[in-house]
Amino acid sequence: MRLSRSGYLLALVGAGMAFWATGCGHKAGEPSTAASERSDRGGERSSHGAPRARSAHGALSDSSTHGAPSEAVAKSSTPSSAGARAEGAPESTPAMKRKAEAADADEEWYEEPPRPAQEMPPAGLLTAGLWDDNLNFETFIDYRRSVAADQMPGLLPVPVSVHERTAGEHQHGPKQTIDISFVIDATGSMGDEIAYLKSEFDSLSREIEATYANSRQRWSLVVYRDEGDEYVVRGFDFEDPRAFRKHLMRQSADGGGDYPEAAHLGLREAVSERWRSDRRNARLLFWVADAPHHDQQAHAMSRAIHAAYRQDIHIYPVASSGVDELTELTMRSAAQLTGGRYIFLTDDSGVGLSHKEPTIPCYHVTSLRDAIMRSVAMEMEGEYLSPHPNEIVRTSGTPDRGRCRNVGPHDQVADGWHAGGSHRDTW
Repeated sequence: MRLSRSGYLLALVGAGMAFWATGCGHKAGEPSTAASERSDRGGERSSHGAPRARSAHGALSDSSTHGAPSEAVAKSSTPSSAGARAEGAPESTPAMKRKAEAADADEEWYEEPPRPAQEMPPAGLLTAGLWDDNLNFETFIDYRRSVAADQMPGLLPVPVSVHERTAGEHQHGPKQTIDISFVIDATGSMGDEIAYLKSEFDSLSREIEATYANSRQRWSLVVYRDEGDEYVVRGFDFEDPRAFRKHLMRQSADGGGDYPEAAHLGLREAVSERWRSDRRNARLLFWVADAPHHDQQAHAMSRAIHAAYRQDIHIYPVASSGVDELTELTMRSAAQLTGGRYIFLTDDSGVGLSHKEPTIPCYHVTSLRDAIMRSVAMEMEGEYLSPHPNEIVRTSGTPDRGRCRNVGPHDQVADGWHAGGSHRDTW
């Protein structure tokens, strides 16, 4: 008797079920249907729930493969053609028909879900503190003197008198438009920070647009490494947020080798870009790094910071994991001299390597995103802004509107936020 195609399939299923019912259909080393289903479910858990491993350069990747079983496992759960129904086999039942229909769609259940184009860390994950050395000028000078007393190589050749004079010069009036430059150390240890900025940029840009609709925001990007790497410095001048995003997404962390990097060239490139000079324009430079300049480039670093100071570009360093005392002092000096604030990552996020506890008596910890947005808001509105209580992750000491209670007297010149004369051509 010749069977139709559908009748042949039904016969195949019936014979296969009888074969499995005898318990003889499972060969040694071949997974059963139940085992395949467990493998599939376990794969789904690994796809969505397993932690991601960190590469040598700090980039995040999946610690397991997606949950779809291999092709061999998927096929093992469908009946074999060897169990085709011979003449005289029992007629199929409605239940057998339903199983036959399910068998046709079986491969759809095991189709691997598409992988995202690029793995991103969860937005809002990194945590940070923010500190204003111009509001706490005496604390800054005490810290600077204590580090200088150790005669550390690489210290910036900037006299204390210059710090004292600039403390009262910075003008923080309300602004209408904004230029933002990101200067990023792109060496191998900076994978976490670069991945984070990629995941957060759209949110930052949208919030600036929603809060300051007429800000005409422009963004520039500078990435730097060190001599002997694939490149030393790359610059992308000011453009709209969409163009900036394309440049940012193409960046990765690699190279470096020794500890110091070509920070002086990164800052020099950034301050030479086409900043808008209008007094109503806010100019912020976020310098994201985890290593200092080379000792012999201390004068070059000083010149780059001075160039920012002359153009009223406010430097906001973002101290990442691995900074040392020289890096902290250099970053805080750059922020104090130019009227910016010092941002430092903390261990509260649990991401990456450990972060240096700053030599600061008090601070609030928020997400890095909130710290960046608060920096933008302070520049646009012209006044110091404390974090909202809902944003605070942790508090160290007794911060009160940017100062520390019970720490001693504060410098009154820095407190005034007035312009103290034009001395921007020389230090």
